[in-house]
Amino acid sequence: MTGPGHGWREEPVNWPQLDWQVGWRVDQPPSLHRTDSHVYNLVTGVAATGSTRDQVRAAVRALITRHEALRTLLVPGDGPRDVQWVAPAPTSPADLEPLLEFHPADEGAQRFRSLRRTDFDLERQWPLKVLVAEDRGAVTEIGVVADHAAVDGWGIEILRNDLARFLTAARRGHAPEEAFGATELPMQPREVARWERSSAGHAHLERALAVWRDQLSGLRAADVPHVGTPARAGDPPPTYRSCVMGSTRLLQAADRGSAALRVPVSTLFLTALGHALCDVAGAVRVGLQAHFTNRLSPAHRRSVSTLFLRGPMTVERTPRVNLADAARALYPIQLRGAIAANVDRLRVEELKQEIYAGTQASVLTGAWLNYQDLSATRDGGGPPALLGPLPARPPADDRIRTEGLKRRGRPFVLKVDRFPDQISLHLLWQEGVVPADFAEAVLGSLTERVLNLAPSL
Repeated sequence: MTGPGHGWREEPVNWPQLDWQVGWRVDQPPSLHRTDSHVYNLVTGVAATGSTRDQVRAAVRALITRHEALRTLLVPGDGPRDVQWVAPAPTSPADLEPLLEFHPADEGAQRFRSLRRTDFDLERQWPLKVLVAEDRGAVTEIGVVADHAAVDGWGIEILRNDLARFLTAARRGHAPEEAFGATELPMQPREVARWERSSAGHAHLERALAVWRDQLSGLRAADVPHVGTPARAGDPPPTYRSCVMGSTRLLQAADRGSAALRVPVSTLFLTALGHALCDVAGAVRVGLQAHFTNRLSPAHRRSVSTLFLRGPMTVERTPRVNLADAARALYPIQLRGAIAANVDRLRVEELKQEIYAGTQASVLTGAWLNYQDLSATRDGGGPPALLGPLPARPPADDRIRTEGLKRRGRPFVLKVDRFPDQISLHLLWQEGVVPADFAEAVLGSLTERVLNLAPSL
């Protein structure tokens, strides 16, 4: 896959794609996407015992045919003039050779770990790698690596489920189109781009910008703890550290608080993070951004088309605003923020400049929350062995552990993973920008707030 050729189709990029490209330019060194983009790769896999190589090829070909994002090149330009080139659907095994690898099962896990570190060149390379593990010539598992520019946290599960359905169809000798009903058509990037440029899309953008304006206008530069600064081109790769903690008591307290307040668990942790930042930084109000791979509950998850949400939210901490009241107040803001999830990044940057004209301060803290519900194992048997333990979790003994970590990303990120028996907290921060005692104090304050919430209700 070296570039557009016969049969390729040029389309405008949509806002999520533009956000990904512009985000690297605004927040990161220009070389980051080429050399370290693998930290944002998404992985999944399916058990495939009893399948043949030809059946796997047929399933992968059907998957790429169904999802245009997997055969799209992104060509950077000047903002809105960025384009995507969509390749024709693959028609022969040769089209799949750059994407597919077959390895013995005892070598598969090691090779898959290497594939997970693929830095996709999105101007010349489809954003997908597939590894097939075999035992004595028989297929056992399939592992998939996809670039985040093409697939988000919800989309990777869609790919996994679609691949499993296509593989089942191939094993039964059915045509790929028989795996889905006539009305089960996926939304393609080009369709999203065309809707965004329609009158309805423009109306959506204005509503989304109104949410950003409402939240950002409530902050002054002095209210924002400076826990991060944008990286500069030529800077050496930053070093990150992290502190982790696992707790069964925290899971129980979060569930009790969520039920009593009638807000999602993610809202509790987002509010507690804001209050902890206020206390440790000595601020009255902070701005946060949040990512939710599972924003509400498994039942709600099945009823929405996307669970990737990114938007600004302000959290206030005063003697008159406790965690319960703040969580109740934040939940409607969190829901309204859904309309700002996919919004033109260039317009957002213009809006920030409009509100904060003449200041050098970051509009938001650079503190992000990512909440995932991992309490239900897929297919009742967990992920394939190729994927390994995803993610690793600390012992559930309520102790905060600090460790070194090399990672590119935001200066200050809280990751909350919900398991059947515990909540795991993973706070990452950039060395030299965020002091270690600041990060550990934030995690300790956050944990104490959630633990003390339920008895007060």
